[in-house]
Amino acid sequence: MDIAGHPTLRLYLVCPTGEITQIWYHQSEVQSNISRGNLEFGIIFSTAGYCEPGNSIQGEILRVGEMIIGSLSVP
Repeated sequence: MDIAGHPTLRLYLVCPTGEITQIWYHQSEVQSNISRGNLEFGIIFSTAGYCEPGNSIQGEILRVGEMIIGSLSVP
């Protein structure tokens, strides 16, 4: 996924039930913060409950959330 025009890595927190309740976006395998110019930040996309049954980032929620994250830009 691109954030502010550059590729980033997605790391999924997958619960024992198979549900994804968090997605962490990283610059690379060795750098967790995302750097764009003079700006450094982190993004975590998360559900309300940690590994609670029925809470999962998928379908429409995933698509809309990633559209918002992907639309970020750095002037």
